[in-house]
Amino acid sequence: MNDIPLTAYLPLNAVPWFDGCRSDIKDGAAYNRELVLRHRVPVVLACGSWVRDSLKYLNLPSDIVVRVLPHPGQLGLINYRVDGRRVGPEPAREIFIEGFRHG
Repeated sequence: MNDIPLTAYLPLNAVPWFDGCRSDIKDGAAYNRELVLRHRVPVVLACGSWVRDSLKYLNLPSDIVVRVLPHPGQLGLINYRVDGRRVGPEPAREIFIEGFRHG
């Protein structure tokens, strides 16, 4: 994605075993936390509402950077909000891309 080699990132879902059950977010966060720490991931890009909701359960060390970004899907871009207001799909897309630029 955006010319980033696959070896440079670890993609995860808020609920890695996704079955449509939002109540699994807390367990998914514990699993993701373990992977992030084990692989020494320095930056977490939180894309979408489910992962944003799971951040409160991740309890990551303060030296790990967390960036909250829009989900790159059409609905995620359309509905992305900054300070409670929808910014629109094009500004949201730019926010998403910019989040990947700063390593």
